[in-house]
Amino acid sequence: MLFFLIGYPLLRDKYSDAKVFKYIFYPVLAVKLLINCISIYLYLANISIFVIKNNILDFLGIRYVGIAGNRYTPLLYGLYKDPNFTAMIGVSLIFISIYIYISNKNNLSYKERLFIYISVILEFIMVSFSNSRGALYSALAVVFVILIMIILNRYRLKNIFSKSTMKRV
Repeated sequence: MLFFLIGYPLLRDKYSDAKVFKYIFYPVLAVKLLINCISIYLYLANISIFVIKNNILDFLGIRYVGIAGNRYTPLLYGLYKDPNFTAMIGVSLIFISIYIYISNKNNLSYKERLFIYISVILEFIMVSFSNSRGALYSALAVVFVILIMIILNRYRLKNIFSKSTMKRV
C-alpha cells in the first residue's frame, strides 16, 4: 500500500493507470510470492520458530492451536506475526490479481499471466492454511457485492437471465 501511495502520483502523468498499477503491483506481488513460498515450506515441513524479543513471544512457521475436545489445529503463521493479517492481505491480493487479469487479459504476456496464476494459487493456499474466518467472510462479502452489481446491471439492461457478456452503461 505504501508503494502505491508514493508511486501513483509520481507515475500517473507519464503512464496509463493500468501501467502504473502494474509497475507498483508486480514488485509487491513478487516479494509476497517469495515470502509465501518460504511460509508454505515452513508449514509443510512442520517447522515452528519461536522468537522472544523484548519479553514478547512471536511465532513464525506453523503453530498448533488447541480446539475443543483436546484436539489441535495447525495455523500457518509463516514469516508473518499474525495469520489473520496474512489472510486479509492475501484475499486483497487475490482480488487485485483477478482484476488485473480480467481488465488487461489481451495485453498481458504469457509470463505475466503465469505470474498472476501462480500468485493467486499461492495466496489461496496461504489463506486456506491460516484458517482466518475474517478473511473468509470478507471474501464472501466482496463476491456477494459483485454478484449484486452484476444482477443490477443486467436488470437495468433488461437482460437479467442472459448468459451473454455484460455491456457497460
